[in-house]
Amino acid sequence: MIITTRPGSVAVVASSPKTFVLVETGSIMDPFKEIDDEQLLALAAGHPAALVRQGPNQAELLFLNPEDTNGFPVQ
Repeated sequence: MIITTRPGSVAVVASSPKTFVLVETGSIMDPFKEIDDEQLLALAAGHPAALVRQGPNQAELLFLNPEDTNGFPVQ
């Protein structure tokens, strides 16, 4: 097999500091704090809710008032 190249067959993309934004990332140990059942139900205080277990590591929070399912301010 013979392979040949031609000048101009590769597109060159040029950029300048004004045409891109530098994004830096880093690692954070545990950026979120997991809350327990009591803390979760405390967030729903004043709104009837039930925590239904579906297995050892699976649960669903149900709001008993349909209007609460769209959200409400946490006090």
